[in-house]
Amino acid sequence: MRRLVAAALCAASALGAGCGEGRPANEFRVLAGSELKDLEPYFTEIRKKTGVSLAMTYSGTLAGIDRLNAGEQFDAVWFSHAKYLVLSDAGRNRIKSQERIALSPVVLGVKQSKAKAFGWVDNPNVTWADIAAKVKAGQFTSR
Repeated sequence: MRRLVAAALCAASALGAGCGEGRPANEFRVLAGSELKDLEPYFTEIRKKTGVSLAMTYSGTLAGIDRLNAGEQFDAVWFSHAKYLVLSDAGRNRIKSQERIALSPVVLGVKQSKAKAFGWVDNPNVTWADIAAKVKAGQFTSR
């Protein structure tokens, strides 16, 4: 959590969050990978600690890069990986700085029967919060 707050504060202060016309001075607009929706419960605390409100626009990585290449403006972009962004001249030229804030090389293997019982088969919306809830309920263990 501290790292997330620090990242938001550093990015906001470095980029002059909310400098766009017609926006609150403390709003920081971020084009983010959809997997970051799980962080929303922390946004209130981030705002309290930093005075910065995160205004997230969620997108898949490739669709988000298309939005950037089409000229949409954001204070920051937060995707799980920048490899597709740096492959295009338009994307590479827009990058002002990059910072790795996490590395999560975690792959979760789930038996087909268990994934089916949880409704996870062919479900692109399963999150780490969903997995944690099943663990907390005792429905999902390491055995």
